[in-house]
Amino acid sequence: MNAFCYDPWLDFNSAGDLFFSYECSDQRIAYRLHGSTTWVQSNSLPAGSFPDRDMVVTDDNPTSPFFGSVYIGYDDNGQSNRAHIMISRNGQGGWVESPGIDDSVSTSDVIGNNVAVGNDGTVYATWEDYAHGFIKSDVSHDGGTTWTTDRIVTDFRLNTSGFFIFIPPQPQRGVLPMPMTDVAPAGTTFANRLYVVYMDSDADGSANTNIYLRYSDDGGATWSSEKEINDDTTDAWHFFPTISVAPNGTVGVSFYDTRRDPTGKKTDQFFSMSTDGGNTWSANVRITAAQSDESGNGDANDYGDYEGGDVSPAGWFALVWADSRPGTNAEDMVTSNFKP
Repeated sequence: MNAFCYDPWLDFNSAGDLFFSYECSDQRIAYRLHGSTTWVQSNSLPAGSFPDRDMVVTDDNPTSPFFGSVYIGYDDNGQSNRAHIMISRNGQGGWVESPGIDDSVSTSDVIGNNVAVGNDGTVYATWEDYAHGFIKSDVSHDGGTTWTTDRIVTDFRLNTSGFFIFIPPQPQRGVLPMPMTDVAPAGTTFANRLYVVYMDSDADGSANTNIYLRYSDDGGATWSSEKEINDDTTDAWHFFPTISVAPNGTVGVSFYDTRRDPTGKKTDQFFSMSTDGGNTWSANVRITAAQSDESGNGDANDYGDYEGGDVSPAGWFALVWADSRPGTNAEDMVTSNFKP
């Protein structure tokens, strides 16, 4: 295939099958079944006229009525940026598009529609409403077929109305404070707790950005107060968080961080975890051995739009990010495994 493609995302199901969603001005997915070395690629999925910022997640809960389903969250950039998900009951075909999820049909300005699945098969969609300055969430109790009423997760202090927000470590492309989500697994203390992590400006009025988390124990109807995750006191820039919840309920968050650069331009990757359901956070750990600098020195897309991460059944957090430390060939993709 000779095409410009973007926004890759991976997820495994409980059988070990691997699903890889991506976009090429349309929506695609490929899968590789456990025990196979062959990728099967889809044709264009019926995801509207220009889907954007997709991500894929699987329903791995044996008690769920939709066990084995695969969901792709995205917004339809060609149709007023409405939030949708693509739905397949096995990830290998039969894809259908959900109705528009967000309620603001005439002024729908969605980016970063992130999907998570509860232990009972409940599907959560959470997105940035950049025109109105909110993170919003909605819920489906029938496998993505119908949706309820949008709820506000947080009201940004950042001015998101211009879409991209330009900060010293990402001055050319700018950043988006899109949410990332996950759900605490069954059998843990906070089972079925829905977590949302995001960046926002400092609550004290400083211009820098921090990493925050909120959670909901009632399906997104109400939300906790925000919990600040980065622990520095340097008014640094923190952005692009990602979140994973381990099988024992430990919550892990990683993010880009400029605390070691007085100019606020060079970044490291930092990681923090919570063992009490997101209420308190461990001392931040620096993952990177060297800093990166994308402040006008690299590709015009800087670090891109997000980073990724997941956690293994054994509790290893696997982190991946864009890295341009000296000696690399422009930007590289770098990964590291971390076990608390």
